[in-house]
Amino acid sequence: MSAARRHYREACVRYGWEPGLDDIINRANMILGETDDAAAEALSRRDKQAAFPVRAALRDALLAADTRNVAGQRRPANVGGVLPISFCGGPDRVVEQIRRCRDEIGAGVIDLSLQDLGVGDTEAMMRALELFGRKVLPRIREI
Repeated sequence: MSAARRHYREACVRYGWEPGLDDIINRANMILGETDDAAAEALSRRDKQAAFPVRAALRDALLAADTRNVAGQRRPANVGGVLPISFCGGPDRVVEQIRRCRDEIGAGVIDLSLQDLGVGDTEAMMRALELFGRKVLPRIREI
């Protein structure tokens, strides 16, 4: 992401605009657990599930049509597999990861998505959301 941010800033400067912190947005997926070990356990189970399963023919067509790039380099799409996770851990670890994101990537806005691990466990998702509100959100507001 640092390379993508650098590429973005350089392109902006070429066109006469310098983006501020709030113009750098990082969309990120997060697995938040009560502890680092609980989050790691959830992450280890997640590779056995596809968040957005698609048929092989559609997946292949989407991949062939994809023209995305990151920092000026062509990168493959993530179609039909699990979404990448940017932040994973208990509250302390996730806060530190978000702090590093701000410092190293220069993201002024982080658009976080708590990941449902594909098991349809609404109660677990609500517990993670409550944990985020109690132990992460108050600490990252100052970052």
